[in-house]
Amino acid sequence: MATVKEVHLKNNTIVLSFDFEKMSDLLKVELRLKDVDRFVVPAYRDVFEIDVVHIKENTYEFTMDLDQVMNNFEMYNPNNQFVYFYVRADNEYVDLKVDETVQAELRRIGTIKNNKLATINLLRRKNGTLGLKVNKVGVKGTLDLLRFNEREVVLDVSAIITKTNEQLDLSKLSLKKRSFKDTPTVYSECMSLENKGKSTFSLEFEKLSEFSFEDEVTILDFIIEVQDQAIILGADIKKKDEQILKTFELMDLKFKFYWTKSHGLSIRVERIQLSASVTSISHNEDKSSVQLVFDQSSFRKISDLRCFVYRKNIVNNDSDIFPYKEIKLANTRSTDNNLMIELNFMEIFKGIDLVEQQNYSLYLVENFSLYNITYTEVIERKTKINGLNVNMTINSDGTSIVIAEEKPEVLNLGILGTCFTRSAFNSRENYYNPDYKQYFNVAYTHFWPSLLSLSSQPIEFKKDDYKDVKEKDLNQVIREYEKNTFTDLKNANIDYLLVDFFVDAVHGARKLSDGRYLGQNGFIHKTSHYHHWILKNTDQFDYRHPDFWNEWRDSCDAFIKELSQTVDLKRVVLIWGGLTKHYYDSDRQTMSFIKEGKFTNTQINLYNNIWERMNKYFITKAPSVKILDLRKYNYLADVDHTVSFGPHHYESNYYKSFIGELSKLIVNS
Repeated sequence: MATVKEVHLKNNTIVLSFDFEKMSDLLKVELRLKDVDRFVVPAYRDVFEIDVVHIKENTYEFTMDLDQVMNNFEMYNPNNQFVYFYVRADNEYVDLKVDETVQAELRRIGTIKNNKLATINLLRRKNGTLGLKVNKVGVKGTLDLLRFNEREVVLDVSAIITKTNEQLDLSKLSLKKRSFKDTPTVYSECMSLENKGKSTFSLEFEKLSEFSFEDEVTILDFIIEVQDQAIILGADIKKKDEQILKTFELMDLKFKFYWTKSHGLSIRVERIQLSASVTSISHNEDKSSVQLVFDQSSFRKISDLRCFVYRKNIVNNDSDIFPYKEIKLANTRSTDNNLMIELNFMEIFKGIDLVEQQNYSLYLVENFSLYNITYTEVIERKTKINGLNVNMTINSDGTSIVIAEEKPEVLNLGILGTCFTRSAFNSRENYYNPDYKQYFNVAYTHFWPSLLSLSSQPIEFKKDDYKDVKEKDLNQVIREYEKNTFTDLKNANIDYLLVDFFVDAVHGARKLSDGRYLGQNGFIHKTSHYHHWILKNTDQFDYRHPDFWNEWRDSCDAFIKELSQTVDLKRVVLIWGGLTKHYYDSDRQTMSFIKEGKFTNTQINLYNNIWERMNKYFITKAPSVKILDLRKYNYLADVDHTVSFGPHHYESNYYKSFIGELSKLIVNS
């Protein structure tokens, strides 16, 4: 054990002595920058060591230059940013403990101000160990003047420290693309604006083509940045006066400057849907195939034309579409000056087995341009194929295809999921479902899976690294290394497979230097090997990384491909989970995680938006899967949850309803 003995502040330098239970000349003090954006499970952004001097007997001392700390650890908008201290001796790590006497001295030292943009406090953490907390100062960016011309927009901006009104020099003004349109602060692409003077910046409209615009709606935020040492603060730019904002079109995109709810300047980018009007419609005798005829002059270049059926979703009042299936060019032929596309519903929706209605749209794509297929009249075609009811409607608004099905069947469960899924199948406590085994048998469980890890190459497993894992739990650790899930699933003889994406949406995975991934389930992240080796020698790979969404999609595609060879996709159930913002206290009173300051509204919205997007991508690529969604019941978290308290652990009724809803889903299918 290591215990702080004395601490002194001298000219931005901390001199700290401590007692250590063993004599050693090889001691180091390791500073670890906490990854404060991680959800519940601890991780570190960066680590560096400080030399230790042996004073006498079991007493040691180290000197910490606070300027060195602020320069070693790059921090962006630090808010309750913690640095943890560990004493390293012979590759073993111990906490640096703080008693009440030293705690009083830390309080006397108080807030240290060695940086214009942040404050530092040494403190005793709740677990009695030494910590260093960094907090940003409030910074406000202001748009002083906005000028548009045909070619560019010019912005005069300024920044101040809100508490003192001190003027700040701007490091840069950037335009940042949100990774998820409804979640500011998480960005995937960034462009620095040209600096034309001390506080004047310009954006040429043509340079907007450097961004990728894959979605129907994309949001770009203007963000100012100021910097002192390695502390960087970013903020949106607020309007000073009413400004005339511009809307223009470029590359079949509409760019609209607007003020966000927080009065920051942003650009909303919408894909412009061109119109391709059908000249005639015909169908075969049983209406399982429909022919659409177009005038070729509607299109710019016929050779680049492709046709897709898109899965359609509505997210926060915006249409969100994913390409489901391409109508191959072999099904497209031109005669005279006409273009004909044949929609064979039997081929398009082959193999789909579902309970809930699914909505699709039909579009023609010419490079980046999207053509909405329209008709002057309202035409409706209804048919039945393979037990599916298919209803196609085409009018002046576009083409809609709705499929629905009702079909009975009945069971052995496999689970690739977390507490959102697995906890319902707990027969030991009344909180869950003591009688579930009368209806279901859980034949296989992979707890806390990550698609990134599942689709990765195997990693050598060393049992000696996990001596602190119980023998009965070791399989869950081995599975993350050996990637044997699909082999195990094939041998489990399951009837239905339940899946949720909590881990990837909230936690991500650890990425090795060679590109392989390791999942970080509960059995792993409680171990010494995780804290002292994995966190330091692998990278956290989650929603904040600009490549995360693309790599996750690739992993999801690989997962679906492997899954389809293991289990009938009609028998896969997606658990549509989410974090709740409210909970019941011990008196059964409704409380708010947000108002209580336990989580921010932005945090919970972020995780839920990511999770929902993953779900929607998955069901687009695997439309036969079933969906189990308990959000309609508005269940809350519970402070008396048997495992732990948080927005991911629900009241008892959630788990009881889970079994009921799953039963209904299976009976109906």
